[in-house]
Amino acid sequence: MKNILVVLVKNIVLISMVIAYMIFAFTNYIGYKESKYVFLIFGLLYFASSITEAIILSKPTSDTIKYPYVTDGFLTKRFIKIIALICCGTVLFLSASIVQSLAYLCFTIAITEICVTVWRWIGKLSYITIEDNSIVISTNKKIIVYSDEIEKIEIRHGITYLIKKNKDSESLRTDSSIQQNRPFLNVLKEWATKHNLKFIENQ
Repeated sequence: MKNILVVLVKNIVLISMVIAYMIFAFTNYIGYKESKYVFLIFGLLYFASSITEAIILSKPTSDTIKYPYVTDGFLTKRFIKIIALICCGTVLFLSASIVQSLAYLCFTIAITEICVTVWRWIGKLSYITIEDNSIVISTNKKIIVYSDEIEKIEIRHGITYLIKKNKDSESLRTDSSIQQNRPFLNVLKEWATKHNLKFIENQ
């Protein structure tokens, strides 16, 4: 619930920044000097809400062992997003037109993404944890899979599949993305046995 609220606040701040730009560009209510302070305030709010979101995502719901989990996909998506924002911001900044102010919006989001990504990577804030009756996966968002949802757990070619009874599944890159690979799989196997789940390892 807290995460949803923070995401909502972050999106509201982002929309407010766009609205502020529209007011600055097409009306006389916000002057050039005032716009710097307006964008600075909204930029700091966006940065704060993004950091708060990362903190909330990093907190497990119970006192359990966290296994750091950073996938190539997680880093690649953020890298592409950051590069795209920097490129767009540079083009807008060099345009020497009224849209130039939008460059600050792009740069604000890009800098925030860089800080949050580096912080989560170095601080090992993305993780998997096995709780009493659930598996929690925290990366870009927090996913909770309960034991009574799972039909079986299967490992194929270094990927662990949590196959649900509705035939949907969650996949985990347990070959290289988890630093403590074997201890995690041992705990996962014990957890599966405890909850009478099939555990199939085809490695």
